[in-house]
Amino acid sequence: MVIIERFINDSFIRPYMGDVIVAIFIYCLFKIFFSWSARSTAIISLTFCYLVEILQYINIISILNLEKYHLARIIIGTSFSWYDILCYTTGVLIIVSIDLRYSDSKQP
Repeated sequence: MVIIERFINDSFIRPYMGDVIVAIFIYCLFKIFFSWSARSTAIISLTFCYLVEILQYINIISILNLEKYHLARIIIGTSFSWYDILCYTTGVLIIVSIDLRYSDSKQP
């Protein structure tokens, strides 16, 4: 994700695919540490992603006086977008479908 931010400056991968990848990463991170169902993990992952987007909407970076910290601006983000919400949802739908397909194939 940081690689995308640092080295890719285009009009598709950085603004859209990066958010899809972030949502997939968040889902996988939760699956590593918790044995929740795919549905629960999806809901919690989306809630987390949406919360970050809401924090961008209220401009939390400025509220917390973190404008000068580049890493904070990368991690939290600085601008709200409905497209980000769509990308997060798309990312979670992709990873849930993969998770369910993989889980079903491992059943005896």
